[in-house]
Amino acid sequence: MSTFLLLPPSDFPRPLDFPPPPSARRPGRSPTPPSPAMLPPKSRAAALALLLLSHLYVTLASDDEEPVEIVTYGSTIKLEHVPTGVRLHSHDVSYGSGSGQQSVTGFHDAGDSNSYWIVKAAHGAARRLAGEPVKCGDWVRLQHLNTGKNLHSHDHRAPMNADAEVSAYALQKDGRWFNGDTADNWVLECVARGAAQWKRFEHVRFKHQEGGKWLAADARLKFREPIPGQLQVSGSSRQNANTVWKTNEGFYFAPPKPKSV
Repeated sequence: MSTFLLLPPSDFPRPLDFPPPPSARRPGRSPTPPSPAMLPPKSRAAALALLLLSHLYVTLASDDEEPVEIVTYGSTIKLEHVPTGVRLHSHDVSYGSGSGQQSVTGFHDAGDSNSYWIVKAAHGAARRLAGEPVKCGDWVRLQHLNTGKNLHSHDHRAPMNADAEVSAYALQKDGRWFNGDTADNWVLECVARGAAQWKRFEHVRFKHQEGGKWLAADARLKFREPIPGQLQVSGSSRQNANTVWKTNEGFYFAPPKPKSV
């Protein structure tokens, strides 16, 4: 079994292209506050809570307090692995094998803030507005809220089996962070036959654009120290129950209402 390396505290990249709530874009208002990823650790939790509350406010205010049933671009979500109930998770712990990039795991604690991901358009895809519904078959990118890195896969082998490694990654050049690359792109596959949009709590799969493998977890593949009990998340060549996910907790931008005629 491969070991993991704990990284020392450091500054992380800010989430890129995150759409601020409408109030942050109105003339005369204060600029959008810095991302939690750019703040010292003691301030990060408080800033994260405020950011998530602002998302919730936008969702409710823009939809007359009706539940948002569709997953939309710009929303901050948690993905639940259907067979095991773990949440897709990342943190400042790097793989001790393979790429050495930031690890991605399945974590049973549903309340952990390191399991939030921002839904964005894939690299090279048309720009999407906050609140625009995600359609089945769309190429998407999932950006980790706390660190700003993207859900990523490549040819490196996963730590505990022959699957492809899945990591969290962003490009760095001259000390600056950039969006990443096309290895961050995933196609959203809706399991329900004939489904047109990504609906909350409905079963979906994520197929990697470059590698063609599905995002997977397995209850039998558990890490030890320093993250005991967390599950390996990997890219599987087999489309089966272990590749099925659904949205659970999150903060959703409501889609625009149809204009009355």
